[in-house]
Amino acid sequence: MDDAVRDDLDILQEFVMTNVIFTPEVQTLEYKGQQMIVKLFDVIANNPKRLLPTKYYKKYELEGNNLRVISDYLAGTTDDYATRLYHNIFTPSSGSIFDRL
Repeated sequence: MDDAVRDDLDILQEFVMTNVIFTPEVQTLEYKGQQMIVKLFDVIANNPKRLLPTKYYKKYELEGNNLRVISDYLAGTTDDYATRLYHNIFTPSSGSIFDRL
């Protein structure tokens, strides 16, 4: 990459970091997402048979209760799916056996 182009790119990246990524509004959303994933991991790790989908629970058992299986499961979720899962587990008025995640 040409030095002048690299310099321009660096300026743009710095602008985005300062004016978008590190704004309190975006950081609040990021923090909220992190907390959701941490809580989901903790509750699933403590109740894998009850809370992991069958496919992942079988893999979890097969791999000697490897917590990496839970990490991989959560890493593979979309934001929307993780949010619905979080609410199904933690929000008392949310979730039914008929709900599809």
